[in-house]
Amino acid sequence: MDFPVPIAEDLAIALGIAQGESAFILKPHVVENDRITNVNAFVSRLAHLPKPEQDAILSEFSAKYLPAMMDRWATDLLPTTGFPREYFVLVNGYFWAVRIIYRLPYFGKFLMSKEPIAAPGKHFVTSLGARLTLFGLFHLPLPTEPPLQEGIEDFYLHPVFLAVTMLATILCMSSKRIERGKRVDISNEVLNSLLSLLDAWRNQRGHQDLADASNQLHWLLSSRSDDTRQCSRAMRKFYDNSSQCGLPGCEETENLKACARCLTVYYCCPEHQRAHWNSKESPPHKPVCFQTAY
Repeated sequence: MDFPVPIAEDLAIALGIAQGESAFILKPHVVENDRITNVNAFVSRLAHLPKPEQDAILSEFSAKYLPAMMDRWATDLLPTTGFPREYFVLVNGYFWAVRIIYRLPYFGKFLMSKEPIAAPGKHFVTSLGARLTLFGLFHLPLPTEPPLQEGIEDFYLHPVFLAVTMLATILCMSSKRIERGKRVDISNEVLNSLLSLLDAWRNQRGHQDLADASNQLHWLLSSRSDDTRQCSRAMRKFYDNSSQCGLPGCEETENLKACARCLTVYYCCPEHQRAHWNSKESPPHKPVCFQTAY
């Protein structure tokens, strides 16, 4: 099927957080499987666009619809319809949407915002950890040897790998709890269960990417060493646009001021901000600049 170029509203409609018509609604949203089908149709078409165009569409979606989506994520723990229900505790339409936006600066801005509309963001790490734990417990035990039967890897281990990577990245780039020598806001029961699952996943034979990601997350959740805190600071600096002037090629790190509209990128001087707005040499800032309520 030949889809048109997607827009931000298409993803919101596919998720069920906005009303309207969209070419990406392949199935009326009756069960969670339908939401996943519609979101994946959007993601598949989006992947055909150049990266700057993808970022512009996803930035607009994040600016407009992230609070509503995260509110649904926080409340729809286990869908009442769809099969298999236990699978959807983690792998649902919201999960696939978060997967394509969590590295955007708008996502970090939302998680750290103090505005009331961003309240669901305060519990995202806790919610993702709890969902990952429930998902793992629902689907254990899994054999580590011989290799898993064909099809199980995509069904189970691939979402686990994505969730583990997502949780480790978000912990590093947006949380200062590790630097303060604390763990995350997850109950001891969930944390202990998650650490046990990570032990199993990092020993999963034949799945080195999952093993490496599980090792990193286990380290972040259980270690309080200086090395862990330095890792957290280094990754946050990599994803945080406030550490260097936003004009590509400028390495200035002092006296930076945020773009007054989006507050997601910083500049060392007004001249560099104007140069980046409609830049021809690099992806311009204008297509990804949106005001938010958070």
